[in-house]
Amino acid sequence: MRIGGSELEETPTQFATRMSAEHGSKNRELNKQIGYFPTPDEGGRLLFEGGGLDFSFMADLGAGEGMLTAAAVEAAIKCRFKKDIHCTLYENQESMISTLRKVMLHTQSWAKKRGLTFRFNIKTVDLMDSFINEMHSYTLVVSNPPFVRVPADSDLKEQAKKFRCTTNLYGAFMEGALKWTKEGGYLLLITPTSWKNGAYFAKLRRHFLPQVKLERIVSFRRRHNVFKNVQQDIEFTIWCKGKRLTTKSKVKVTLAERLSKVEPYKKFELLHQTLIPNPKKGRILTPDHPEHLELIRSINGKFSQSLYDLSINILIGQVVMFREKDGVVNSDQKRKNDFQLVREHHVRPTGLLSRIEGRGLEQWINKNSPNVSSRKNMAICSRRGAKTDRRRLVSCYVSEHHGGIENKVVYLEYNEKGSKNLMKGISAFMNSTFADIQIRCICGGTMVNKGDLERLRLPSREILVSLGRGMRNNPTDAKKLDNKLQRLLDLDDEDFTKWMEHYTPWKG
Repeated sequence: MRIGGSELEETPTQFATRMSAEHGSKNRELNKQIGYFPTPDEGGRLLFEGGGLDFSFMADLGAGEGMLTAAAVEAAIKCRFKKDIHCTLYENQESMISTLRKVMLHTQSWAKKRGLTFRFNIKTVDLMDSFINEMHSYTLVVSNPPFVRVPADSDLKEQAKKFRCTTNLYGAFMEGALKWTKEGGYLLLITPTSWKNGAYFAKLRRHFLPQVKLERIVSFRRRHNVFKNVQQDIEFTIWCKGKRLTTKSKVKVTLAERLSKVEPYKKFELLHQTLIPNPKKGRILTPDHPEHLELIRSINGKFSQSLYDLSINILIGQVVMFREKDGVVNSDQKRKNDFQLVREHHVRPTGLLSRIEGRGLEQWINKNSPNVSSRKNMAICSRRGAKTDRRRLVSCYVSEHHGGIENKVVYLEYNEKGSKNLMKGISAFMNSTFADIQIRCICGGTMVNKGDLERLRLPSREILVSLGRGMRNNPTDAKKLDNKLQRLLDLDDEDFTKWMEHYTPWKG
């Protein structure tokens, strides 16, 4: 922007925004392929709110067009940082280097006018290789890493085997960022929430969590209000490496509606051990709502069992749609004697739908497929994932089924004599507010998986059997189900009212 031949004074983040709009990558397919979602200026400023950081020796991993470093320098000026800043920016996409350099030169000039010396260098190295072979001691590491799985047929597959998370690039970036941060230094990360649950990231969590203290987390209600076209739920986190934890250590939490104009949002604090109850085991929870964790603790004594304690088998549907080789077809190709494939949209609290017409969602599996089998006395659970879903779990009891089950569906089995009422009770509990709120804390907006269900706490066997015995069929009314559980759990009206304030009806 120029007036009379002179450029108006733009902040570094404003300049980065303009450069990105004018010169940034417009190739959506390439951006998706490399997992590139540029940080908006509001996101950069949001991450550096609060101060208290040592900016003197920085690294920006996957710098893109330089937004995070630009925001860091603005934050340093705002908090009157006294030292010189040196930043190494790592970016291996050659097409971005020219814009990145322009943004850094503008940031350098802007900082100099305000009495701050900012030096930078740009490296186009292979970061995966550098993480393995180099060692640094940065006082501050910032990263908006690639949000992409490691391609199965790429050279990255071999590199990824050297990291604790072998499936997602951003997991390797988290591990590398931790390695390159000095003791007492900070890591500022923008990542999908999926690393917080699931077996793929278990080794990373067990390695990462014991070495850091979570200082701040920014979570968003809807994924599309963070980065355009992103397919995962995103959060911003600030960690301090090696900082001593106490029983009074707290985490600052922001729950935002959207990234652009971050209003309205809620701010509160939680005890560190509330969000990360067991760092050594890699357990971390998600504050989807400020009161959810407190609610669970308020009647934790009533939830004394896990599915493992009850000897329930947790099984994932065997048919992976895009890899199935033994005869999955769409409705218009259905063959004689094919069996319908059970998919997540068939599962309702009121029962298993036979099909949904007119939506192109039905698929059929060859009767001779090895994934076709007979099952009895089970609870089928749809693993919901998007934050726009009203519930994370939807379950129904099925006395008998013969066919195939798709892998976005989990089913629970227990075939001992007299177990019908137990399985009906477990299925009903899965549809209750008491299960839904727990799952929200365990896995946030990501898809519910087997590991999450293993962590779910349930009432005693006696209560579950009694719940199942009182139902002739699957429950048809969510509020009546919760009221029945209130009586069985012997909850007073005050505690029950707190839970029902977070009531979410079944999605039709």
